[in-house]
Amino acid sequence: MRCSVVTHASCLSIIFFKSKLTILFLHFRCASLDGDADRLVYFRVSSPSDNKVDLVDGDKILSLFALFIREQLDIINNNGSQVNKSLPARLGIVQTAYANGASTQFLKNLGLEVVFTPTGVKYLHKKALEYDIGIYFEANGHGTVVFSEEFLSQLDSLSNELSSETANGKL
Repeated sequence: MRCSVVTHASCLSIIFFKSKLTILFLHFRCASLDGDADRLVYFRVSSPSDNKVDLVDGDKILSLFALFIREQLDIINNNGSQVNKSLPARLGIVQTAYANGASTQFLKNLGLEVVFTPTGVKYLHKKALEYDIGIYFEANGHGTVVFSEEFLSQLDSLSNELSSETANGKL
């Protein structure tokens, strides 16, 4: 079976439907988009003999984004700047009742704010917009990270300030 870059998601569905895994994906990290490119799923085929696919679904993608963004905020706010600049931000994780309970608990254990909405991207997106940084992904891969205009403006100002201080030898 041959798959173009655009049709990998369709090919993957066909491969699973026929209960066959192709060597095409063996040992590669892959990303699949659906037909209108609003759904993302990462996967890897680890072995052709066991027909096992390691899937990184929406709940895992959300967790990875949350960890990365929180880490970047911590660097900026705690020890990333010698001039003690800070970038206050309210980070919100938005999920539905269909979210994997283990991912919800994992995020809460990290001290992140997790809230729930009814099922559907329109509800998730609306709630995510209430935060400086809002992250949502449904288990099926629909999702995004949104940044408020105010947060982006603060980030731009901080970046300009630090660049200026670096240029002037203050850092």
